[in-house]
Amino acid sequence: FRIGTAPPHLRSLHQLFREMDPETEEIKEVKEEKIEENITKAEESSGDHKEGEIVAPPPPPPVSESHNVKINVKVKEFPTEGHVNGQLPIYQYNTSKKAWTNLEEKEKKEGFFSKLIGGKKKPAKEEKKNADSLVFVTFNVYFGDDKVTRIPAVLEQVKELRPDFIGFQEITPYMVTEFINKADWIREEYYITETSSATVTPYGCMLLSKWKPISYEFYGFPSNQYRKLTMGKFNVNGKIFTLGTVHLESYPHQGPERKAQLEISFRSLNLDSDSSVLMGDCNFGDGKENDRIPRDYVDAWRVKFPPPPEGQPVKKDATDLTQEEIDSNGFTFDHRRNKITDPNCPPLRLDRIFLRSKSWEVADIKMIGVDKIPSKVSEKG
Repeated sequence: FRIGTAPPHLRSLHQLFREMDPETEEIKEVKEEKIEENITKAEESSGDHKEGEIVAPPPPPPVSESHNVKINVKVKEFPTEGHVNGQLPIYQYNTSKKAWTNLEEKEKKEGFFSKLIGGKKKPAKEEKKNADSLVFVTFNVYFGDDKVTRIPAVLEQVKELRPDFIGFQEITPYMVTEFINKADWIREEYYITETSSATVTPYGCMLLSKWKPISYEFYGFPSNQYRKLTMGKFNVNGKIFTLGTVHLESYPHQGPERKAQLEISFRSLNLDSDSSVLMGDCNFGDGKENDRIPRDYVDAWRVKFPPPPEGQPVKKDATDLTQEEIDSNGFTFDHRRNKITDPNCPPLRLDRIFLRSKSWEVADIKMIGVDKIPSKVSEKG
């Protein structure tokens, strides 16, 4: 998925939409008020923290009073034990120490010694600040079967693209310590959210970024399946860009949980940001649950591959689909291509990327990982 800076006319349309929509303007005012409140709270409670310690910031503000009531009810109904909101460490590979280090702790130490000697330390590398295009990859790597073969193959495919941002789902501690942390290209180029097991036990999501984060955060979901939002905040072209990756609740009857999870995700991403992207395994296809996507977000796949005209059914029977139709439907859960999936389930477009921006537009999007991986578990490769 690649986005480029939007032409002036598109920015004007977004601005017109925001001016004409009183609800959006009201939300913006609430967010700005909450931002100042959160900054004050953070200053009052600031202190020293140990390396790797997760520091919990205030939860994101509600989108509206009615939405807040709904979410509070859901949190009470669904188990959330162990799922809290928190600030995540930003990890960067230290070549001299040959280890992943907590960037905040590293910069504190460097700043302290710099003051002692009265000098300035040069940055380790030139940080990205401006771009006219950004590349994103979202990939549910799947925690079952032959991980020893599968995960290196997945990483190799992503490596070829060298995206600006990567969101992985179904990451386990074993995958982090044995594969991701040891990949030279990740060590050289990316800031990551995890180096062991804190946020991916028994499994979870992970963000990797070429852009130095302002922060990495996570927000707990009402969930029976250890689900949460993993989010990063970045300065891109002088504006705040937020990115989140999710793995929403899995089963068809869990629509209410997914609804609450989406509400938490979008309000968290919208807080104090000019543009935002939500990407990951959403576990719903083209249907009624699409109505839960806010109007100021676009479904990136549908920008390039619009849905069939209204009234024309979406064909899902394999015998009725041409290869072109298979490709344009964007099915990421499809037993014809991936034998891991349930043969009794129709093909679905479960993996999504949503963009909200006045400055960026969708330039291109495609599926990766569609070829079979040679594996010991050949029929499940």
